[in-house]
Order: sequence, then structure tokens, then C-alpha cells
Amino acid sequence: MIDNRTLKVAASTRAGDGIFRIDLDDEARIGGIFAPDRPFAGGKIDERPSSGQFFDYCRCSGRWLPYGAEVGWTIDRQVRNYWRGAITSWTIA
Repeated sequence: MIDNRTLKVAASTRAGDGIFRIDLDDEARIGGIFAPDRPFAGGKIDERPSSGQFFDYCRCSGRWLPYGAEVGWTIDRQVRNYWRGAITSWTIA
């Protein structure tokens, strides 16, 4: 934990290690994520900052779920989204 609204998370996968910052909103829900260097293929593999936002929260069975999200890379100081999604249904396994 960096402060009351910011978490730092590290994860290891077969593709490599990653460090992410998670920003919390006023309700302590995930509002956004940020990774300083993520692989980007724009003609060549390049490391670029990546970020994501979560929104359209609904309370479902006692949980806050983000029904919308988008993720993008920062290119030339602008975030360019490459993915946007929405939850259309869910179940607890």
C-alpha cells in the first residue's frame, strides 16, 4: 500500500514480471490501473506505459462490480485505448 487510495502490486507470469499501481476511487473500488512499461507491438516490440479505467459499478450480491472497463497504451503523451469491454452477466463459482 502506497497510501489510502493507491496500491502497488507485483505479479510474475511466464511472460515476465510486472508491477502495477492500482488507484482507488472514493468508495475504495478500483478506479484505474497503471503499468509503467508493458510490451506494445506497433511495427516493433516496444515498452510503453499502459493504463486502464473501470466504471459503471453496480452492487451485486454484496459486491461492487465494474460493468465497464477500458485499457490503453500511452503513445506520444496520449492514451490510446485498444480494448473496451462490458460485463453482460456473471455468476459466483
